Amino acid sequence: MLHRVEPVYPEEARSRGIEGAVVADVFIDRDGKVVDVKTVSGDPLLAQAVSDAVKQWVFKPRSAPMETRVTLNFSLAALRGKLRNCMHRRSAAKFVAAQANSRFLDFARSSASQMILLRSE
Repeated sequence: MLHRVEPVYPEEARSRGIEGAVVADVFIDRDGKVVDVKTVSGDPLLAQAVSDAVKQWVFKPRSAPMETRVTLNFSLAALRGKLRNCMHRRSAAKFVAAQANSRFLDFARSSASQMILLRSE
């Protein structure tokens, strides 16, 4: 596979607590582009998200069209874990930025006071 887009967990499915697997048949042309996605099983809300994502996938070109079956799982617990990790990364990034900004301000204050000292001499 050359390009993969992950499905977006639909807001309605999240608010209703819908989880589970979606199984879909994916039809790929010779150029590696997805031409059709047929849901085999899974909740319709989740199936639409899978179809929207899979239609953006790109496979290696082949000598003939092909078909494959994929299973994508939706889990609210996994989603919460991803959100938690994202929040930790953002907090860490903010902390690093604040530290860098603090060092820059210390350097700027130090440089300004050195410049004042040089002018007064």
